[in-house]
Amino acid sequence: VDTLADLVAAGVVTDLERQAMSIPIVGRSAKDFESPFAPSGTFEKLSIARMELFEAEDRFWKQYRSDGKARVLGAQWAAFTRNALFPTLSWALDPNREQPVSVFFDELEKGIAARIEAEPVQIRIPLAQLVIEKRAD
Repeated sequence: VDTLADLVAAGVVTDLERQAMSIPIVGRSAKDFESPFAPSGTFEKLSIARMELFEAEDRFWKQYRSDGKARVLGAQWAAFTRNALFPTLSWALDPNREQPVSVFFDELEKGIAARIEAEPVQIRIPLAQLVIEKRAD
């Protein structure tokens, strides 16, 4: 978010474009996963047989803790976010913009890498594994 604000100040994106950007994801709780099956525990003959909520390992952080290379940590997370999230953000860009989308991607990636390098942090990666069974009637 801070890097996006910097890109507005630098004229890479407009404030309207930045305001229109979102990443539509959220970490879910066990209750969130169970709610479609409430109150009976089943939905359309489906039920949750097993559920595990856990934090995945931040392998980039693990490597950083071993080698202390903050520049590598920043570059790895910035490259990951470029591939995983930037396409979603780019939907908010004006299709008639003068600069190619690649300029936005490049500048955002550089900014994120620099921020993480300056202040290394471990990233939380909440995941869930569910086994859903279908009742045969």
